[in-house]
Amino acid sequence: MSAGAPRTCGVSEISTYIHHKQCQSEKQVSMKYCGGRCMTYSMYSAEANAVSHNCSCCQELATSKQVVTLLCPDDTTMEFTYISVTECGCIATPCGEPMTTEAKKLLSQTSG
Repeated sequence: MSAGAPRTCGVSEISTYIHHKQCQSEKQVSMKYCGGRCMTYSMYSAEANAVSHNCSCCQELATSKQVVTLLCPDDTTMEFTYISVTECGCIATPCGEPMTTEAKKLLSQTSG
């Protein structure tokens, strides 16, 4: 796989502080999330004599609850439970309507 190629769907992580009700985690927490590429395509089907669509997106398959201690401005602490992703996979989703020519023009004007 080349350096710029999108990676396959899987668990990724970032380090960030958790904020809740004016309190914040003392240290950065490893937040796990799903990201990456899934198989999505439109292909001509001779059997249906039409273009068939297959869409999927990278979503969580399993999660776990994690507890972190938050420090509050009044020097009290509180326990906070958040959801951490433990497994990701490609889940079939409905495909959207095809873009109109006008929508494609607008998109190319805003992204260029």
